[in-house]
Amino acid sequence: MRSNDWTAPESGIKPSSVPSARYARPPILPREFYEPKFSKTLGFIAYGLCFFVGFGVVARGIWSLSSLHVAVRALLMAPFLFLAGQGMHILGLVGHEGFHLSLHKNKYVSAVTGLLASSVIIGFSVTGFAASHWNHHRYTNQASDPDAKVFAKYKTFLSRFLFARLDADTKYAIYGARLAMGLDLPLKVKLPFSRRATTGLAVLNQLVTGAYLGLYVWITMKDLATGIICVVIPHLVVVHYSGLRPYVEHAGTEEGILRDTRSRVHPWFTILYHNVNYHLEHHMYPSVPFFNLPRVHEFLKANGHFDRAHSHVETSIWGAYEKTTARFQYPVSAQDQTWDPLRDGSPAE
Repeated sequence: MRSNDWTAPESGIKPSSVPSARYARPPILPREFYEPKFSKTLGFIAYGLCFFVGFGVVARGIWSLSSLHVAVRALLMAPFLFLAGQGMHILGLVGHEGFHLSLHKNKYVSAVTGLLASSVIIGFSVTGFAASHWNHHRYTNQASDPDAKVFAKYKTFLSRFLFARLDADTKYAIYGARLAMGLDLPLKVKLPFSRRATTGLAVLNQLVTGAYLGLYVWITMKDLATGIICVVIPHLVVVHYSGLRPYVEHAGTEEGILRDTRSRVHPWFTILYHNVNYHLEHHMYPSVPFFNLPRVHEFLKANGHFDRAHSHVETSIWGAYEKTTARFQYPVSAQDQTWDPLRDGSPAE
C-alpha cells in the first residue's frame, strides 16, 4: 500500500503565506472509483450527439424563418451554433476517454468506442492525439511534454484562438498517419497496445473519418444551408474554441502533483464538458472514468489535499477564461520529473 506522502507546511503560518505541500505521489483512492460503466459511456455519447445534432437542427430551423431579417436570424442562431460545436467537442472528449481505457473494462472496446465517437471531427486523428496525450500525462509541463512544445508557442489570446488547435491537430494527423503505416513516433511513452493493434486502430480511425466525411459531403450536396450550418460552422467552433482549453487547464500552473493543471468547478463547465472539466483530478488519476471525477474532487477536498497543495481549483467562469489571455503563459520546464501518473495514479494493489 502506498503512503500519502507530502511535506506539511509549518503550523501557525497564515494560509496565504504557507508554502505548498509537495506530494511525492497521489493520495490513494478507493478502488471503486476506477470502475467503468458502459451505460455511462453510452450516456456520454448521447449527450454529445444531442448537442451536436440537436442544437444544429435548431439553428437550421431558425435559418428557415425567412420572415425574419438575416441579422436577426444570425443573432438567434449564434448560441445554438456554439452549442452544436461544443457537441463535437464533447464527442472528441469521448475519444480522449476511450484511449484512457475508461469507457469499458475491455481496453479495445474502450478505444474503439472513443474512436467511433470522436471521428465525427474531420481533421482530428484520435489515435495520433492519444499517442501524444499519453506523453503529455507522463511529462505534464515538463521538458518532454509534447503539448508544452506546441501550446507554449502561442502567447496571446488571438494567436491561441486562431492557431493553437490547428497546430496541434496537424501534429496529431501526422502521428496518426505514421501509426497507420506501422511507423514509430518520436515519443518516449507508447500506447498500451501491441504494435499491430495500434496500427489497426490508426487504420480504423482513417476509415471511420472517411465515412463521416462522405456523409457530410452528401448532406451538403443535398442542402447547402444544412451543410454549412450543421457541419461547417460546428467544425469551426470546435477547432477554435477547443484551442483555448489547454490554456484554461494549464496556463499559469507549475510542476508536481496537485499543481500542474487546473479544474474548473463552476456548474457551467460541468454542463459544457459532462464532468471532464475536473482536469486536475484527471491528471492525478488518468484511468478514473469521467463520471467519477466529481467524486474524486470531493474526496480530495474533504481530506484537505487541495488546501495543502494550494491547488488550482477555479470556481468562476471568468476566472477560467482569464487564463487564455497573455497574462498567463503555458509552462515548460527544462527537465523531467521522476513521478509517473500513469503508474502512480493507478489503483493501489
